[in-house]
Amino acid sequence: MARVIIRPRQRIHGVVAENVKSTIDSIVAVHAKSGAKVIRKSARGHHVVELPMAAIRHLALFRPDLIIEEDKPLQSFRMPGLPVLISEVTKQKLIVRVIDREGSPIPDCTVYAVGSVIGFRGITNRRGEVELGVDASLLERIIISPRTNYWSKVLASSDVPLQKRIDVVLAQLNPVTASDWVHRLIGVSNLHGALTGRGVKVAIIDSGIAPVPGLHVTGGFNTLDGGDPAAWFEDEQGHGTHCAGIIAAQPNGNDARIRGIAPEAEIFALKVFPGGFVSDLIEAIDWCCENGIDLINMSLGSPEPSAALAQAIESAYAAGVAIIAATGNDGSHIAFPGSHPRVIAVSALGRLGTFPSDSAHILKIGHQRDWWGGLFDANFNNYGPEVMVCAPGVAIISTVPQGYAAWDGTSMASPVICGLLALVLESNPALRTHSSTQVDALRWIASAGAANTGMPSVIQGFGLGTATQMLRVAGQLW
Repeated sequence: MARVIIRPRQRIHGVVAENVKSTIDSIVAVHAKSGAKVIRKSARGHHVVELPMAAIRHLALFRPDLIIEEDKPLQSFRMPGLPVLISEVTKQKLIVRVIDREGSPIPDCTVYAVGSVIGFRGITNRRGEVELGVDASLLERIIISPRTNYWSKVLASSDVPLQKRIDVVLAQLNPVTASDWVHRLIGVSNLHGALTGRGVKVAIIDSGIAPVPGLHVTGGFNTLDGGDPAAWFEDEQGHGTHCAGIIAAQPNGNDARIRGIAPEAEIFALKVFPGGFVSDLIEAIDWCCENGIDLINMSLGSPEPSAALAQAIESAYAAGVAIIAATGNDGSHIAFPGSHPRVIAVSALGRLGTFPSDSAHILKIGHQRDWWGGLFDANFNNYGPEVMVCAPGVAIISTVPQGYAAWDGTSMASPVICGLLALVLESNPALRTHSSTQVDALRWIASAGAANTGMPSVIQGFGLGTATQMLRVAGQLW
């Protein structure tokens, strides 16, 4: 049995949809005794079924008008810079205790013992301790990655005494002061109060968005099989919540919370992680088309393209839904859907001096610099001619379910551009045609409104997305 997506190649209307439905119902009925079943149906003709391979080959042969492809599991972009992680070995034992500057233990920190090829991992307990079994011959560094509210830390292997205990002290995050460099760099600081993204509908297709202070979510949809469709507010990974905060976190009166780029945008959570498939992503895009979404942020991707997903992207384009996607964190070719020609693909850069010199963010500094030497390309960037723009994506502080965290990734750069385009749409209501011209205009504004940093185009695209230039370009359109 194989799980497959079945979707008409042509634009859906009533007759076509009914024809596809009848075909699928018939073939599932024939193979029901073998375990064939329909997992999902939609009015757009998007079906997910489990069928024997012989039935799939037969259907593909006699129905070339249908897209029939394996429904592959979705993969979120993992933390960049980590090798393959394996179970511990028993050559040497290392006990790491993680504490704050007052000596209090910090639980739930992920501790990585990393080599060039493989790594070992453990999580600190309530005493702040974790015991790792490692191979000293493979060890290059220890990375301590806190869940929330602290900076990460990296130790060279020469500073790690194996067979002993070591204490590692983490510095606490100051979310507001440590994150304002992003807004200054992209020119948003001088717009606070003038443009807030009000009235613009932004969907974040990710792991859900948790209910955290200062982050208002208008609604959403959980696409996961067997889950409550209304449970979009459950975020087991924190990834979607982090992306949402970059776009729309709202400060309180005394600025004790971080501020998003477009804090009054209407945010919608489309949950496809954990455990989602390509079909869940398609369903999320279809939902956005049906609910008048203006912008979609996708901090996810796959090394392989999908014809069914490409068709959903084309439908979004026709409906005026602009998709902004991360390029990926593997140092290889641009991930799909970022490589699709209708999508705004975003790579990541960082700024020197915005994080502690002993934090793990130091490991993400690439070789390229901007004209003045303060900005660097993230060494995990996927690269290629499909990159349209770049944005801050190293040591980006944002909301997570338990507080704040500083994360790296093109996943963090994509929502920066999404937030900027929300400001563009607010400032130019005439752009909101809810047709393909809306997407074309935003793509042109993103590219023409980027500031050339001097880095290669396969890394930066047209350059760094900035509010000043994007709004200037958008004003010249009308």
